[in-house]
Amino acid sequence: MLKLPQLKEIEKKKISVGELREIMYRLDWIKIMLNAYRMRPTAWRENPMLEYRNASDCVCFAVMDALERALYKKLTGKEVVE
Repeated sequence: MLKLPQLKEIEKKKISVGELREIMYRLDWIKIMLNAYRMRPTAWRENPMLEYRNASDCVCFAVMDALERALYKKLTGKEVVE
């Protein structure tokens, strides 16, 4: 997730639904799934349904992280600095 100074740079800027859809479409979904797996590998073992809540949380947070980074880049013109 973005750190507070970076989040503050984009939180008051406006973005249209169409722009948001385009950003979502262009996210690196393979990287998102890899990040979700890395967050909690036990949720993705032989029977992922045993931990479906953990797996879905991992995907959700990985998507939010990627989306925040993409929005930051689009709205500020800068890459996220770790």
